[in-house]
Amino acid sequence: MKERGSNMNWNSAQPEKQFLKRLRARRQLLGFTQAEATKLLPKPAPKYWWIGRVENGEVKITTKRLIQMCRILRVTPNWLLGFEDDDRYLDLREAGIQIIGQDECERYDWDEAVIAVLIKAKLINGGINYDGQELPRGIEATSEA
Repeated sequence: MKERGSNMNWNSAQPEKQFLKRLRARRQLLGFTQAEATKLLPKPAPKYWWIGRVENGEVKITTKRLIQMCRILRVTPNWLLGFEDDDRYLDLREAGIQIIGQDECERYDWDEAVIAVLIKAKLINGGINYDGQELPRGIEATSEA
């Protein structure tokens, strides 16, 4: 029930519920299945079903994995944990500006279906490093951050 080495202890159920709700909402907003999002984690990546178990509250995550998830989802840990409210993380237009840029969004007349595909493609094909910056093609992010 608990990931080995977990150091994330909750004092109440409320922050955990907020975390689970926001994790799922942001992942879905970016268009990733649970398996796809898990594959974006650095090596050694957990099993493909890991994020699903996290979202269902079956597995606790380490601080290191929390930071990795935040970098993949392009959110702050404070927002993901519910300590900060920022509606832009749940807005596809804002995600588009953040990830693919305003010019690209305007190029497609802010078509949400197109923006969603471009965001997903950017995160998968371009990759990210653990400063949240785009990686050059062919360079894989590692867990050594």
